[in-house]
Amino acid sequence: MHSQAAASRLAFLRRLALGLALALTLASTSARAQGGGFFAGDVYVASDAVHVLGGTGASLQRIVPLSGAVTPLVGGFGQSGANCLAFDPYRQRLIWRAAVGSIFSTHVWLVDAAGTLTDTGLPTNTGWFAPTGDGRIYMSGGSNAFQWLDAANVTHTLLDATGLQPYKVDGVNGYDLRGMVYSSASNSLILTSPNTCGSAAPGDAIFRRVPLSADGTQVIGPADCASYDVMGPTTTLGIGPKGLALLPDGRVLLTTDNNGGLPNTVNLPRLLVLDPVAFTLAPFAFTGNYPTAHVVDAGVFTQSLGKALILDSFADDLRAWAEGEVGPGTEIPPVGGIVSSSGGSAEAVELAAIPASSCSGAWLPFGGVSFAGSEKERCHRPASQKPAPAHLFEVRR
Repeated sequence: MHSQAAASRLAFLRRLALGLALALTLASTSARAQGGGFFAGDVYVASDAVHVLGGTGASLQRIVPLSGAVTPLVGGFGQSGANCLAFDPYRQRLIWRAAVGSIFSTHVWLVDAAGTLTDTGLPTNTGWFAPTGDGRIYMSGGSNAFQWLDAANVTHTLLDATGLQPYKVDGVNGYDLRGMVYSSASNSLILTSPNTCGSAAPGDAIFRRVPLSADGTQVIGPADCASYDVMGPTTTLGIGPKGLALLPDGRVLLTTDNNGGLPNTVNLPRLLVLDPVAFTLAPFAFTGNYPTAHVVDAGVFTQSLGKALILDSFADDLRAWAEGEVGPGTEIPPVGGIVSSSGGSAEAVELAAIPASSCSGAWLPFGGVSFAGSEKERCHRPASQKPAPAHLFEVRR
């Protein structure tokens, strides 16, 4: 009996020590600046409706989800739209399309955590940026043709299955894209759109999976279609897709909103999750039971909370849900700033979350220049051993 009790106590102490070590590791990770000065778990918001730092147009701000703290980063001029922001873990930079300086100076910028801007030279009609993590960034372009930036900062056109023509979803112009991410598990682009496909009904949540060649230069087959009826059979009103985000395990989160149709006391699967390999959809969380449950302007997954985070421009706040949660979630009022305009709704907003990375320090992305050694060695190499930044962005057709 005594030996069993001692063994049980020892096992408990080991579990306790393991838990404390894990907690300390997570704490140190979240508190340590990584490449570009970013902190894992932070979220950045680009908004056309919030004006900061003397700007009269789109703005870029930092959000700390654990506290709700909001810090202005860059103030812009003119409108950027809802397809203008992503975080590139390879370059450790935000990629942001905005007019900075004047309404006539729209560029696609790389932005570090201090707000330092580097002009990529990318066409200003590009958007829905989808970084892969290995240096490539896929994006939509004019007439819904797709392009991609390689690790040497050279831009290419994504080709169709013939390898001869620019790729277009379903082969047509005017595809209404509302979100795009790259899935490494399925080597594909995952898209969302209000455009129906397959057996989907108007108003359903729509996913498309665009399979890529091994080298990522072209599409190798038609775009798969998956759909989900968020509103259910009691109403014909549908939802609006509000963007895609990757979960830490590689699944894809879709946030949606609905313009009425059911009381806000009804919990609906407004947050969905896609398995990009099996290509199956399931609810991530059922949201409802708060006055503005139908309003979702943008959403991401933040590792600091381990939850999906949405921006509600009608209530002018943030709200978070864990996977499997049902109800109003956790309200996160903004502190020290605003995340939407007072009294506004349906604003052009984009969120980007910072994932954890082993890359710490303040290393910079260099066009056309690569470092020898592993990613960790490149990230931690002293600044004195790194070449000066070079703006070698180039376009190839």
